[in-house]
Amino acid sequence: MDDNTEAQPPQQQSSVLQPTPARRITSVPLTSTNFASWSRSVRLYLGARGKLCWLSGDVAKPDGKDVSKLEQWEMDNYTILGWLFNSIDPHLYELFMFHDTA
Repeated sequence: MDDNTEAQPPQQQSSVLQPTPARRITSVPLTSTNFASWSRSVRLYLGARGKLCWLSGDVAKPDGKDVSKLEQWEMDNYTILGWLFNSIDPHLYELFMFHDTA
């Protein structure tokens, strides 16, 4: 590479940087008493990956016209749901387990 060429970051297949849904994204799972600290940890984790907009609802599900966009949205959604579900105490998980979108 010569001195006039800038290095380009590698392109991601997925818009989620850590696409491992089984990952626990907080050091302590959500319980009935620690929402403030848990929420802060989740916001930091998702914000660092450019995914905070999923919590605010700013990422709309694409219509079925562009199948590749819909498939990517579904993969990202399921990954983020996995992150959240794995960061919730099992007793509270039952309250959220049937939510389909992050």
